[in-house]
Amino acid sequence: MKFFIITIKTVIFLYIITLIFINGLHKYIEAKYIDKIWIHRVDSKEKLIEVNTIFDKYEVDVVFQSKNKLFDVNHPPAKSINLNLLDYFKAIKINNKNMFWLDFKNLSSENKQYAYNRIDTICKKLKIKHKQLIIESTNPKHLAIFRENGYMTSYYLPAHINKLKVNLVATKFEVINQMIIDTKPNFISADSVDYSLIKEHLHKLKMLTWSFQFYKFRIINPKVLISELKNVYFKNKILSDKNVKVVLFQYKSKNGDR
Repeated sequence: MKFFIITIKTVIFLYIITLIFINGLHKYIEAKYIDKIWIHRVDSKEKLIEVNTIFDKYEVDVVFQSKNKLFDVNHPPAKSINLNLLDYFKAIKINNKNMFWLDFKNLSSENKQYAYNRIDTICKKLKIKHKQLIIESTNPKHLAIFRENGYMTSYYLPAHINKLKVNLVATKFEVINQMIIDTKPNFISADSVDYSLIKEHLHKLKMLTWSFQFYKFRIINPKVLISELKNVYFKNKILSDKNVKVVLFQYKSKNGDR
């Protein structure tokens, strides 16, 4: 009986130590690579104002409206709140440390010139440097006008490559690689679920990825401790990768979280 009690105490002690270790490891990793961490989906003025008190770099979703030649800050299929990009930027006092990753949802051959003109007008009006923006699109051939005029660009890779049949993966990456050669984006961007495949086939390219959560200390079911340790390992693997330049983290704001 005494041995049984000692064993239980030992298990509880080891569990508590493991919890503390996991928490500390998450916090250490996040602090070590804080310069790579940007905030995901900052799609309202309220959220921008809030996160701007803590962080400098953000991802924002935009849709170009051809009718009025304006950018609408929105992530379809969410309902638009009629927030144009100029007013969005004006919500904070932008400084040299601020950077914005613009996820351009509908870049096309028809709107690329108008979209470029609008971005350039906004940057001149607010004195935003070209290097403070990354323009991302699933249509990289239309990003050329931005790249040729000094903006950084990113090719948003096709989603869920990891779900393709094994015999189709290599072919898919051949197509992707040719698109990269033809369009010369500064970065490629993709969900972290496809990280391993991307590293295998496009290992030399600079990458933007998403998304993780900032770790908050919590009681973990002992059954998932191993899984949690794997999560820590994966977070560190991505953040420590010298070719991964940006990792988006989720942040739930008090107001304007969309």
